[in-house]
Amino acid sequence: LTGTKLFSLKSDAMKSAQALYDLIQINLDRIVDYEKASMQTMAQDLKSIFTGIALQSRNFSDELKRILRMNGDEPDEGASLRGKIYNAWKEIRSKINGDKNNSLLTLCKQWEVEIQKLYDSLLNKYDIATDMREIIENQKKQIVTSFNKLKNIPAV
Repeated sequence: LTGTKLFSLKSDAMKSAQALYDLIQINLDRIVDYEKASMQTMAQDLKSIFTGIALQSRNFSDELKRILRMNGDEPDEGASLRGKIYNAWKEIRSKINGDKNNSLLTLCKQWEVEIQKLYDSLLNKYDIATDMREIIENQKKQIVTSFNKLKNIPAV
């Protein structure tokens, strides 16, 4: 991947760039959510999984930022990104977080289901270069793996 442009920001791929910005922001939110979740639980197994998911999202975000930089764009760390995918995520996230009947583990499972849907939406909606598509598909596979870890923990 080094030195190879994965899309041109001056073409229709601007939408792909916005999608990457959305994924970066979603992963930044995921970091915050799982760091909070890690601090809210006393269960060491959950704490370990939550910390691992936060680290996973940090790595995803860094990887997506590298892709943007390789294509001549500089991710704005402080920007309020508002693409369609990110807006959908914010709406979903606020509904999930607002349900007082959800346990912490249930919240996390719901976040992961919705994040998988958003990754699928991005992959299905945009014409993404093969190299970039592989990176995003790999991230999604890792999210599925994290979800399966959460799914296998019995509710308390």
